[in-house]
Amino acid sequence: MLAIFAIALGGVFGALGRYFTVSGLSHLTFASIPIGILSVNIVGSFLMGIFVALFMQVWSPSQELKFFIMTGFLGSFTTFSAFSYDVFEFIQRSAYIEALLYMLSSVLLSIMALFLGHALITYVAKI
Repeated sequence: MLAIFAIALGGVFGALGRYFTVSGLSHLTFASIPIGILSVNIVGSFLMGIFVALFMQVWSPSQELKFFIMTGFLGSFTTFSAFSYDVFEFIQRSAYIEALLYMLSSVLLSIMALFLGHALITYVAKI
């Protein structure tokens, strides 16, 4: 039960961090790319890398604190950080083909699923 509370609490802070970061940078764009969203994805992945290295080499916090940081805060700040970590693990195991397949399928299938969901609701709304 403590793990669930840690994840939920981390999620609150991560969601708020994402909201304030994206809102604060919403006026910035580069070639029509939303800098706020790009920033949280990059920063979240960077922080994921820092914490993975800390947990592997320097620091052994409780499982609840790991849940708070990794699943709650970073998972809510950006789900891209979890994706980046999965790719990192494939590469650490020298599973390069799997890493590439995972990257391509995650990005392409997720975008296709978004379009499919949009098309479904658009279709249903016309009925």
